[in-house]
Formats: sequence, C-alpha cells, structure tokens
Amino acid sequence: MGEPSNSAKIIWEQDGVLLESLGVAANGKELCYGSIRVIQKKLGTFIYWLPDPELSSPSSQQAASPVSDSEWMVVTPTEPAPYSIEAPSVRPLRVDIADLQCIRISSADDEYTEMKPRKSFDLGKTCKLTLTQKDGTTLPGLVFPSGSAEKFMEILNPFLNLRRSRRDDSLILCMNPKQDLNGQSHGRNRRRDEETNIYIPFLGSIPNDKVQQSADSVLKFMSSMRKDPYSTTLTTFSKLYDYMLHDEDDIQYQQRHDDELAELIQSFDFKSKSGYKYDDNREEGAANGEDGYEVVVAIQPDLVLRPNVDRGVPLSLEAFKGFFDESGIVRNVSTLKKLVFKGGLEDNCRRDAWKYLVNYYPWKMTNVDREELNKKLSDDYYRMKLQWRTITLEQEIHFTAFKLRKDLIEKDVNRTDRNIAYYGGDRNPNLELLHDVLMTYVMYNFDLGYVQGMSDILAPILFVMDNEVDAFWCFVKVLEQIKDNFSLDQLGMKSQLHHLSQLLQIVDPHLWSYLESRESGNLFFCFRWLLVLFKREFTYPQLLKLWDIFWACREGDSEEVPRNFHLLLALAILDSQRSMILENRFGFTEILKHANDLALRLDLEELLTRAEAIYEQVKASPNVPNDVRAIVGLEPLDRSTTPLLDVTSPRAQLDKMIEENIDVSLDLNYVF
Repeated sequence: MGEPSNSAKIIWEQDGVLLESLGVAANGKELCYGSIRVIQKKLGTFIYWLPDPELSSPSSQQAASPVSDSEWMVVTPTEPAPYSIEAPSVRPLRVDIADLQCIRISSADDEYTEMKPRKSFDLGKTCKLTLTQKDGTTLPGLVFPSGSAEKFMEILNPFLNLRRSRRDDSLILCMNPKQDLNGQSHGRNRRRDEETNIYIPFLGSIPNDKVQQSADSVLKFMSSMRKDPYSTTLTTFSKLYDYMLHDEDDIQYQQRHDDELAELIQSFDFKSKSGYKYDDNREEGAANGEDGYEVVVAIQPDLVLRPNVDRGVPLSLEAFKGFFDESGIVRNVSTLKKLVFKGGLEDNCRRDAWKYLVNYYPWKMTNVDREELNKKLSDDYYRMKLQWRTITLEQEIHFTAFKLRKDLIEKDVNRTDRNIAYYGGDRNPNLELLHDVLMTYVMYNFDLGYVQGMSDILAPILFVMDNEVDAFWCFVKVLEQIKDNFSLDQLGMKSQLHHLSQLLQIVDPHLWSYLESRESGNLFFCFRWLLVLFKREFTYPQLLKLWDIFWACREGDSEEVPRNFHLLLALAILDSQRSMILENRFGFTEILKHANDLALRLDLEELLTRAEAIYEQVKASPNVPNDVRAIVGLEPLDRSTTPLLDVTSPRAQLDKMIEENIDVSLDLNYVF
C-alpha cells in the first residue's frame, strides 16, 4: 500500500505523528516518525499514517526529530544490548473511518517513560490514540503532538457519532450516525435528559469531569422506588415511551442499552434475598430449568471493596544473600518469597534466586550439598545428551517417535525469540544450546517428549541461566509444575480455564454472564496466556519479572503469597478490558481478536497491582465459596461461625430495596 492517490481529497493532515511499533525486546516499543492524513474518496473516508523514510528508524528519530524532547516520550531501553536487535521496517497504516469501533486515549506523563492512561485527560496536550476496528483488531498507537489529537477528533466528528464510555473515561465509542437521503447525520449533537445521563456525545474536546457511573443511576432509581413506588414506575414508563418515540435515530445505542438491561434483569432473582441466583447444592453457574434447558445464572457473593495495595521494589543480590546462614542454608523462606512476590528480583540476582524458587536447589541445602548436587546433575545431563547425539541416521529411520520430535524441535528453535539479541543472527551458539537442552529433555522424559510451546518456556530460562546444565534442570523443575499444560488430552488447561471461570464468576458476574452469552464462557481466548505463562504477552524484561513472581507463588504455602497467581493475573487482564468488551458489545470473534492483540500492549505494573488487589478482596470476603478460596491458596472458612457481611452495606441495602419494592411496584412474577 502506497501513498494516497492525488485524485483523493485531503481533508486534514498532520506531520510529526509517531506510530508505536511493538516488539518483545527491551520495553517492546519503538516510536516511528511519520505523518497522518484523513482522505476522502468515492468509496469512503480513510485515515492514513505514512512513515517518513528519513526519520523512521529509532536512531534517526533521536538525531533528527524536529520536536523537542519534552514534547515526546521516546522510549529507549536502559540496557539494549541483552535484549534488542535492529527493529523491522515500519509499513504504512490505512483505516476506513466507517470501520472504527472505539478509540482509547492515553496522556503523556512526565513522570514515566511511556504513555499512561489517565482518569482525566486533555486532548490539547501530547497524547496517544489507539484505534480499534469493528472486528476487534487493535491498531498500533498513534502519538499526536500537542493539540493535534483534539483536531483529529474534530475531523472525525462529522463522520462518526463519538460517545464517551459510561464505564471508562478514556474510551471513546464510535457509532455511525443515521443519515437521511441528503447524507446528513442526525442525533449527533443532541443530549439526552441529564438526569438519566445515558450518554454524553463528543463535542470538541472531552470534559475532564468523570461521567456519572450507571450504578449511581440505579441507586437513585431504587431510592425513588422505595419512597414512592407508584409515581416512580409511571415516571419511568413515561421516559421509556418518550425514549422510544423520539429517538428512532439512535437504534444502535438503544439496542446496546436494551441488551445491558436484559442481562441485568436476567442475572437477578427477585425472589432471592441475595439478589442473585445461587445454590450450594448444585454446580456453580448452571441449573436445569423446568423445560430441560440449561439456565445460565450469575453468582455474586457480597465482596468487600477492593483495597488499594502497594507493590515493592526488586530484591537485590545483596539482600538475597542476606537470607543465607554460614552453612549456606536459606532462612526465613516465607519472608523471602513475600519480598519477591511484592517486587520481583534485580537482574543480577535472578540467576541465583531462580534456582531456589523453582526448587532446583532445596532451601535447606548447605554449600557442601550444593557442590555435590551440581556435580551429579552435570554428569546426568551430559550422559543423557550423549544418548541422543549417538543415535545414527539409520537408527532414526526405525525410531519414528524420536525422529518426529527431533524435527519439531529443530523447526521451533529456528523461530523462537529470533528478534532477541541473545538468540538473533545466523549460527548463534545459544540457538544450539536451546536445541540441545530440548533434545536432552526428550531423553529425560520420553513419555512427554516435546510439545510446541516448550521452547517458549525454555528460552527465557536459558537467557537467565546462560548455562546449559543449569538451564536444563531449572526447565525440568518448571515443567514438573506445568507439565499438564502440554498433555494431549488438555485436561490441565481445561482445569485452569475452569478455575479462572470460577474466579471470574465471583469477582465480576456481569462480565462472566456476558462472555457466556457470546459463546466465550469457556475462556478459550485466554488459552495462550496460561499455556506458556504469558510468554507472548509481555516484553522480555517484563516477562522475567513476572516469572520471578510466579516462581515465588509456586508452592502457595502461605496466605501472604497467593497460589495460582497466573490465574489472578489473567483475571486482572479481563478486569482491565471489561469496558472495552462490554461497551463495544464484542462477539466471539471480536473477543478472540482483541485478546490476541493485547500482546505487548499490557501494563505489567498496573496488572500486578490489580491482581494482588483482587486477591486481597477475595481473601477478605467471607461469603466467597471455599472451593474458590482454595484456588488461590486460602484456607476454608467455617460457615457456621463466620459472620456474613453487614446487612447495612450499600449492596445489601440495594438488594433489600429490590426485594421489598420492585415486585410490588411493577406487579411482576418472575419464575426462574
């Protein structure tokens, strides 16, 4: 795709717009210099981003960019040598405006070296816009210089009905306005009754005041219902009649709102004191209706408010060595694990610490014992390596299982992390080590052998250990924990997805119910995340820190460190994408596409904080079922002595108002 044709009409153009190019090396982001244009053609209106050939590489951007450093947040790795190699060339970008689904806005923060989303933002400043298409495809971020993002949104305004999300202040929904025979759009600049606050259309720059959340409207409605059920009911039906009579040009939004209302009503049980259908004597999340059909229900015990948590700093090598006594035994293991869980490890500490965290070295092993173990394991490794290296070609002909695994390993190794300097280039000796370790594992565990995805697990381990023998035995210990991920029957993966679904039902029953209605309730779009421990979702520096935390949570022998933290992280990602999925009404295909496009776009620190907060929320909530508590390593509670949440809580008050008033006011008789 080249530059737009001269016959097309250029509506607007702006130089100095940077395109975010993603990669797994370093921090994973390079900003490529170029220009953006909005072009009107016979077939529609398109957004073009075109790279500047003289300023497209990161090095030339820093040398020749006409914009001051304070204008741009250009990310440069602090230690580029171990991770990065030359970035690939950047291709032009072309987007049909009619195909836009939503726009995510992020503001530049002077305190950070990357673009951060804010609760309030100013389009008049330098900011990043991330466009998402109707099929769920998320395009590379576009960083606009000061003021140009606001102008860009104004240019889009005549073509799209831009509305700010009711759930997420940084998300702008793109809805095509209805047009009459003259091509004029309607309804774009009309406001609904401010009291209902159903939506706020885009009018120039976006106000900084946060949109009133839908929960506030519900509480206000229920308060009125409690005081005067009859008048409130009549007023509500009057507004609904006016809404349907006068807003026929907003059919797309009306359908969206109706769907949400239907899901809310379906998830409620007006005969239940809790407000949600739940039965301890049946399988959670499903019940058989009288007609024999499965009835999907949302389960939500009363959860305490999600607390704020503070993360820690990476553990230094000096601090790590302070846990050893004179004989070499590690003391205060639980404290050490908690420190690693809270902040990870410094780079120079990781090689030694991982050996203990993955159980390559037992915690109570002395210096003498370690030396003996190292010698034994080294001898064992090279003996197994010699076994497969001495198999002749003639033997391979009669050893089909071995030949198939060898071919698969050679194929996968040649495409594993080649954009990382440690594995990049031709005839790289580290690739040979990667191959040899995988082949030796085939001889160590021929029953499991090699399955695609194992090279993704080994590559970061070998990078950290930088030693063939140490990498092999750490790899063995890691696979002992996750070997079920690679079983042919996939029972291990199905079990993890089921546990993730149970957690989601408890933490966010609305999102769980929505995914169920979109044929995504099995959470198979999270499959890759769990299979290779988020290897494809984060950059190398992020991934290594994440695995520090995973290894620290391996045993889950203390409630200070959760078990199955990888499930909590997956839950945190779903929680962070809640507004994107619900507001855009993503279906099965869009959800899958969006989940895949999250790779290398995720904010690890924010997700770690969110995941830990979810854990603390579940831990502090006495109504969470014991089987769900067990998933994250919490002790079961004695329901006979554990008090339930105070009935004066806001949620309990709302449930009580619903039970007492709504069935009387509307004269409804729901049978579930």
